[in-house]
Amino acid sequence: MYFFLLPTVSVSPSAEIVEGSSVTLTCSSDANPAANYTLYKEDGNLPKAFGQNFTVTKFRPEHSGHYYCEAQNKLGRHNSTLQQTIVPGNHLYLHTGYTQKGVIWQESHCLLSRLSLFMC
Repeated sequence: MYFFLLPTVSVSPSAEIVEGSSVTLTCSSDANPAANYTLYKEDGNLPKAFGQNFTVTKFRPEHSGHYYCEAQNKLGRHNSTLQQTIVPGNHLYLHTGYTQKGVIWQESHCLLSRLSLFMC
């Protein structure tokens, strides 16, 4: 049987990420036949990564933005997204579009969801 489910992007570590730390994005999908993966940043400021993993060894504010995972096999091509944004205090807010993450921001505690908006 052939099948192809939409890819997902996960980030490691899944806990709070501080500027300057190492971050790995992983793309995965249930597909038969197996999919080939490409991870890339929307604005093109970082090179494409061919394969399931992409690691940024020293995460900086310019690494913020929309990251895409493309999974492709003979049945087609599908994309998934992950947005990462640096917030004040060198803390990273992770938003996958599927889960909620808590973030400590200037000694307050926020719960972020799909439609959160912060203005500074």
